[in-house]
Amino acid sequence: MNKRFLIILFGGGVLVSGAYFYFFFKENHFAMAAFPATLRLQYALYAALFFLAGEFVRVKNSQILVGLIAPNRFADLFRAQAFGSLFNVFMPFRTGELVRAYVLGRMLTCSRTSILMTIVVERMADLLVLVFFLSGLLAFNSLFLKMAFLNSPSFYLLYAYLLALFLAALVVLYLMASQNRYLLRAIYRSTVLFNDAIRDRLRYALWGSICSVRTIFLKARLGRYVAQAAAMWLLYVSGAFFAVKAFYLFEPWQALFLSFSSFLCLAVPSGPGFLGTFNYYFLEILRPVTGGGGAESHVVFTFFIWGLIVMTPVTSGGIFLLLYKRQKSPFDRNDLYLNKLMRHDNISSDLSHFLDEYFSQNMIYSIVTGFETEGASKVMTVFKGGSNAVTLLMCGQDRDKFVRKIALPQYEGKLRAQYQWLRSYDLPEFPKPLSCSKNERFYCYDLKYYGEYAPFFDYIHKNPLASSVKVLESILDFMNRRVYLNGRQVRSEKTMSEYISRKAVGKVMDVAAMSPVMRRLLSFEQIEINGILYDNFHSILRKIMDSKEILEELSSFRECQIHGDLTVDNIIVNDGRFILLDPNDENAVSDPMVDIAKLYQSLHSGYEFLCDINEVRVDGHRISFKEQLSNRYQNLFHSLDRKMRRELAPKDYRSLFFHEGVHYCRMLPYKARQNEHTLPLFYSVGVRLFNEYYAQCTKEKNSEKVEGLRWAH
Repeated sequence: MNKRFLIILFGGGVLVSGAYFYFFFKENHFAMAAFPATLRLQYALYAALFFLAGEFVRVKNSQILVGLIAPNRFADLFRAQAFGSLFNVFMPFRTGELVRAYVLGRMLTCSRTSILMTIVVERMADLLVLVFFLSGLLAFNSLFLKMAFLNSPSFYLLYAYLLALFLAALVVLYLMASQNRYLLRAIYRSTVLFNDAIRDRLRYALWGSICSVRTIFLKARLGRYVAQAAAMWLLYVSGAFFAVKAFYLFEPWQALFLSFSSFLCLAVPSGPGFLGTFNYYFLEILRPVTGGGGAESHVVFTFFIWGLIVMTPVTSGGIFLLLYKRQKSPFDRNDLYLNKLMRHDNISSDLSHFLDEYFSQNMIYSIVTGFETEGASKVMTVFKGGSNAVTLLMCGQDRDKFVRKIALPQYEGKLRAQYQWLRSYDLPEFPKPLSCSKNERFYCYDLKYYGEYAPFFDYIHKNPLASSVKVLESILDFMNRRVYLNGRQVRSEKTMSEYISRKAVGKVMDVAAMSPVMRRLLSFEQIEINGILYDNFHSILRKIMDSKEILEELSSFRECQIHGDLTVDNIIVNDGRFILLDPNDENAVSDPMVDIAKLYQSLHSGYEFLCDINEVRVDGHRISFKEQLSNRYQNLFHSLDRKMRRELAPKDYRSLFFHEGVHYCRMLPYKARQNEHTLPLFYSVGVRLFNEYYAQCTKEKNSEKVEGLRWAH
């Protein structure tokens, strides 16, 4: 927005409003002859100075609210205020407030909607003053003045309008501050209609507005704000008082009454400059006060006081606008995450997942928004995850980064066990736990942030295969030496039956209760997955459980401490060194094969790639989706698979596919909450793995030499 554009806007405003005022005066030309020769110019000057001082205090007051959003200068706020006043003169319905928010947002390089929220709060304070005044005026009139107009329906309609406007704004702000679920749902459903870029920008702007309102209510120095607002209105009314004294020799109470009334008559947003409605209401108040005579002088006085109130800030502000030069200040991109109301750059796409979860009413993300508004720590990034906890990269007040894992109270047990597990292993191969905290709304713990480490997924696809193989072998060697210790051989059909019942059958039945599609799929004896027919879940599990040999094989395992969630997503790497994230201590069967099966979940069935699939077709018993697995993943899996065939007993090697299938069943309830449409995808992969396991078990005695079923990737 350059100087030339500002001049064009200013000139356009003068032309539009000039035409409006021309027709207004053309209809009232008879009154201009009644302009008093005895106008007290010194009082008019006093009035203008008081009005200007009131504008200065208004801007100073707005700094209290705007300062919560972005650093600012008084001059910038005054220029934006003048710009808004200018547009209010030549455009209807207080459009200037929107322009003021836009201009100030541009000047400060911050959220325009957040600035608009500060203006809404500011104007609500004005409305509250006017409502109190009008209430007192109506009460005073019924007791003493007995003005017929103040008892007319039009005046009560004005009172009802002001009160309704204030209450409506108050309700909207309350809904935003409380993060009302109906409001969030409405935003989610309305924005989902747009493409991703527009959707994210709209949600980011609205989320910023909600944060702004919460911040204002939490942090604004309301005592100082109220004191300055009182001073501002004292200056305004004093200016109006001198404007009345410049024109009429009224009694002080009459002048004071008209002073308050002048601002009341500006409260109804209508045409440019509010001149029409101001003229209508103010004349109706003025006539009874003056005894009803001098209609021409009444019109002139109405325009005179209107001009002083409305045009004083516009005229003074116009000078500032012509001198305005926008300056861009240098910034650190990290600052956009520390203060997400800044707008040096668009980061809405970076927060797309966060915004989607927030507006779809995930309670955790409402709590995280509280971190933002309370200011103790800021969210830098939301990491992808597959559990009921949310993992965040945070930045504290000292600008040090750390990782926070947070969950609702009902999931506290798992997160607490994870924190204690990490504390018990004081090893560089696991992230260092810093602290934990708990209240009635959430449980969380913080970890050291390893910014120099990269996700293993990225490492696999950016480095030679030999490097990834070396990392994988180092991980397995480390687990054998430092974690899989003090194990004992267990043979328990009861434990295995409970494991299958809870982690496989129980999870599948849970999602069947939630999803009609899953209920229909479970009704078939066989299902077709990408053109190949397989025994369905209940059919294949019945075969496995009915086979004494297979059940005995599964029921014999080594019980020891394990990681529990050793997927590619939970490994970060730096120059060959690794850190293993997110241990899971909730394992009914605590066998190292469960960990290795997690690696198979990633590299064999391509879990990380499956998570990117959004389109799944279900037609009766047929499930189809487009599978894609990178060559890097396939090659790394073949290396891992050869190693496992070589080093594991045949029964342990076969069990990897069974546990891999159980892993897919275990994740189904979470996937149902995350995206119910992809449930058939993960369900079908689990069913396919159980079929692969059973096929290997039913081969000849030398089953360890059988390649097993492999599907095309």
